[in-house]
Amino acid sequence: MPNKKRLLSIAMNTYYAERFIISSLERVRKIAEEIRRNFNIDVEIIIVDDGSKDETVNILNAEFNKNQDFKFLTLTRNFGSVNSHRAGVAACNGDAVVFLASDMQDPPEVIPTLVREWIDNGHKFIYCPRQSRKDPLISKIFSQAYYFILNKISQIKDFPRSSFDICLMDRQVVNAFLACKEKNYNPPQLIWWLGFRSLSIPIVREKREFGKSGWTFSKKLTLAIDGIISTSHVPIRFISSFGIIVAFLSIGYGSYIFYQALFGSVVVAGWSSLMCIVSFLLGIVMVMLGIIGEYLYRVLEETRGRPAYIIDNVLTPNNQLK
Repeated sequence: MPNKKRLLSIAMNTYYAERFIISSLERVRKIAEEIRRNFNIDVEIIIVDDGSKDETVNILNAEFNKNQDFKFLTLTRNFGSVNSHRAGVAACNGDAVVFLASDMQDPPEVIPTLVREWIDNGHKFIYCPRQSRKDPLISKIFSQAYYFILNKISQIKDFPRSSFDICLMDRQVVNAFLACKEKNYNPPQLIWWLGFRSLSIPIVREKREFGKSGWTFSKKLTLAIDGIISTSHVPIRFISSFGIIVAFLSIGYGSYIFYQALFGSVVVAGWSSLMCIVSFLLGIVMVMLGIIGEYLYRVLEETRGRPAYIIDNVLTPNNQLK
């Protein structure tokens, strides 16, 4: 019997992408055709809309009616890029999966190179770190500071400093990724945590051409906190360590006062110095409670057992609803 043709899945998520989604889809279609022609494998395209309230869904529905060469999923509301990423990967049927954002800042033209390494050399996980990025200066500073801290305190010490979004995952890697059911995580870090041997192919992250990114500072901060908490126990250990240090300092200071009361003269402490110490320690306690609260909130999220996303509608190339 002839061997079954390999299938590559190319998935991307959209959010308020009405200005560029068609041009992005055409760009991916060209890449898909090139891969079919050069590697003699099948390619499927999956698009996940993460609750856009503009015309993105209508535009894609109209495009699907004209050319049913992609699978289109719409989520009931905005569940966030992390969950739409998972929805896209879960919808893929391919022997390998490539995921990218619809804004095309990570150029899809690198995908044939990833496929060649997968087919010819058997690499199961190929990622594309950003050799350079045409982002605003503040974004670069935030990114560098975050990944510096992450590599110092997390369990994944060798995570690439420039990170990555676009990568190719073999089906074995995809299955291992989907087996991780946690809800608060950073996708590249979780994929890296799986531990598969990897190959790096650097890319230049392009400047965004249309509109503003949906990645606001608050979303980036939330993802950064999720990434640190999901891969590091250092923040919670810091609380214990600091508590022990303060306890020893308190015992030492108490012993000093006791000694002065017995053998020396006791000087009554001033109100200002006392209030400074109390205010400082109360501030530290509040920070500690905040760190504990971050961990507890994520425990609550996991124990609720709610789905990470809810699919509203699925359009498949054979025009059947599933």
